[in-house]
Amino acid sequence: MGWWPFSKKNPPQGQIDSTVHIKGTRTWLTELQEICEKFYNNPEAAKIQIREMQIEWVDANKKDEVSNDLLDGLNRRSIRLLNSNDSEWLSLLDNIDFWKPGWRPNSENED
Repeated sequence: MGWWPFSKKNPPQGQIDSTVHIKGTRTWLTELQEICEKFYNNPEAAKIQIREMQIEWVDANKKDEVSNDLLDGLNRRSIRLLNSNDSEWLSLLDNIDFWKPGWRPNSENED
């Protein structure tokens, strides 16, 4: 019955599938922050998770799900977190600006 208005029709070829969801900047940052906070007292375990996330970011970038700018920002944060000692780790977790989109180190030699 082709007249039935509630039937599912296949979208015409070339039409965008609206069921595809691409994570935004805030989502990626929140995931990174949640991992860090989950292991706030065990930075080494968090750093293992961060390394796994880096692989996920690169894969998403190859699929054009993560822009180059977002990948760069995520990598800047992850490098800072991975290279931090215990006191720096806690300081970064408490730094609200560190978790905001567009964060950059204060000076060039901090990277």
